[in-house]
This record gives sequence, structure tokens and C-alpha cells, in this order.
Amino acid sequence: MTVKSEKLTQIDGYSIASYKTVSGNIKSIEKKGKELQSLIHATAIQALVHAKAYGDVTLMTKLVQALPSSSRKEALKVWVKDFSPLLWKVNKKEGTEGYVMDKAPSRNAFAIPEADVMPFWEYTKEEKPKDALTLAQLIALINRNIDKIEKIAKGESKEHLDDSENPEMALAIVHKLRDTMLPFIATNSNEESDREITENTVDFDDQQAHAA
Repeated sequence: MTVKSEKLTQIDGYSIASYKTVSGNIKSIEKKGKELQSLIHATAIQALVHAKAYGDVTLMTKLVQALPSSSRKEALKVWVKDFSPLLWKVNKKEGTEGYVMDKAPSRNAFAIPEADVMPFWEYTKEEKPKDALTLAQLIALINRNIDKIEKIAKGESKEHLDDSENPEMALAIVHKLRDTMLPFIATNSNEESDREITENTVDFDDQQAHAA
């Protein structure tokens, strides 16, 4: 008796796309990626032209803020700083950041033609990602965010969340993330990490009790 093997359609709950589909997506990413980086460069040049002509730096600020997370935003900032008198300023008290025009004599002048022949992604090298956080460091990071969000919710901080979030929802998300991680941490941590996690857990419980 011959048993026909069933075609594999899912693994770990994910549908398996065909090789042709994934390959097509990769080609699309390559094409659209090149188009996007060319558009970013052209827009950055026009933002520099606008800033030099009118002294208005808001377009460059908007461009940096509009870049997707996968883009080399910090590389663009270095490029702008080195080819213009624009400086990125962070105002922690007001919770704002953006470009200002530095009029100091020692600052760079606009060098738009030079910037145009040196795209920002070629101007600096991309750094390799840092080592992943340890479990204890990850828990500590979550706890710091819980503390930060609670201060925002109580009006004790001038920082703000993303427009699509509210403090209660954000707290619920980080609480759930941490609670989901704890069983994994309990079975995969070494003794040193366990001690750090226990200390952080006490801090977290204290925060919850305080919030209640």
C-alpha cells in the first residue's frame, strides 16, 4: 500500500509561500529600496537648498522624522551636519527635537554640490549591531519603560508617547510582554542572571503596588 505524503503548507503556524513568491518579493524590495534611497537623497538636497535660501530648517527635520526605522537615520544626520550649518538639537525639557541653523563662524557652510555627489548611505559606514541584551538587561529595560510610562500617565514627565498610544494601553503592553517572558527566563537563565532578574522583579512588583 502506497501512502501519499501531504504537501507541507504550514510550519510553526506560518503559511509557507512558494519560492517564486519570496523571490519576487526580494526583487521588489531591491527595486523599491533603490528608488526610495534615491528619493530620500533628492529630497535631502532640496531641503538643504530650501534651508539656504530661506533659513527654514523645518523640511529637513520633517525628512529625518519621516524616515522608516529600517533607514539609516543617524547616517543622514551626520551627512547633514558635515555638509551644512544645520545641527540636530534635542530639548529634553520640552520633549522636542529637530534642526536649528548654527550661525557660529566656525560652523560649516552649505556645501550642496559636494553633498549631492556623496549620498548619505555612502558617506559613512554602517556599524554592526551591538550584542543582544541579556535576559536581565531586557527585564531592566522593560522596568525602566514601565516607570517612564507611569510618570507620563501621572503628569510627572513632559515626555509624550506616540500619538497612536495612551499610557494605560502602553502599560498593559509592557506588563504583558514581561509576564510572557518570565516563564522562559525562569528556565533559561544562569544563576547570576537569575539574581539580577529577581532584584528587577521586586522593583517591578513595588511599582505595581505603588501604582495601585
